[in-house]
This record gives sequence, structure tokens and C-alpha cells, in this order.
Amino acid sequence: NGIMLINLKDEDIKILSLRQRVYVNVPPSEKLKLNFNTKFQTTQDTLEVAGRACQKWIVREKKSGEFCEYWVNSEGYSFFNRMLRILNRKELVATIWMHMNFDDKYFPFIGSSYNKDGRLIERVQILEIADEELKEELFTIPADYQLVEKWR
Repeated sequence: NGIMLINLKDEDIKILSLRQRVYVNVPPSEKLKLNFNTKFQTTQDTLEVAGRACQKWIVREKKSGEFCEYWVNSEGYSFFNRMLRILNRKELVATIWMHMNFDDKYFPFIGSSYNKDGRLIERVQILEIADEELKEELFTIPADYQLVEKWR
């Protein structure tokens, strides 16, 4: 239905409606106050995700007993972490990752969060990734799109 353009340099988000040929500037959301008490563990487990080698990392939140499992790639997809910070996602799997403030060369290709009993709460996964140069016009709002001040 639409496209989200995220400008990492300016920390700017625009959402385009393809059907209505309009776009809106998305104001940045208030930064989360991350207050976790975590324990971090790497494992020797590896898995290929979207054609990339990943290693399993586990982060446990000591107070709640909840934990996150990440399959982490270290090939330097640094834009993912900047994008995640700009989007300011509120899911546990995202907030724990941002709280840990890992080096930008690391990014989880799979992130799963679990309650203290080990039941899966949520899972996000990169299904496909392509390393290619993209044309600048893919990131330009078409001239016939109108700015909408307030989104429905």
C-alpha cells in the first residue's frame, strides 16, 4: 500500500501512499528510556540466514526473566542499527537490542523474544538481502505527490 523512506543522515521519515499519491512527514517519536538489567551471552551456534552467516547471541533481562535470542551477522550492515534507532521500535526484541548498544557492524538477522517460561512472544527475521547499488531516484518523492499535513 505504501513506501517508507528513511533518511539516515537527517533522521527523517516519510511515508508515501501509492494509491492516493500523497506523502506525509513522520515526526520523530519520543526516545525510549531504556532501563534494563541484562546478561549477555554469545554461543558457538551458527546459522545461515538470508544467505549470510550468523551467530546466536542471547540477552536475558534479569528482573523480568524475559530473554531475547538473536542470530547476528557481523558483515557491517551498519545502516540497520541506525534505521532501528530512527524508527524507535517498542517491541522487546528491538528495545533490548538498542539498550545493548552493540557495535554497528553487528545486526540480528533474526530476533526472537521469549517470556520467562520460554514461550515465544515475537520474532522478526530478514528473509532476503541484496547487496547492490540503488538509483537515487528510488529515494525521491515523485513530483506529482502532494504533502499531507496530517495522516488519517
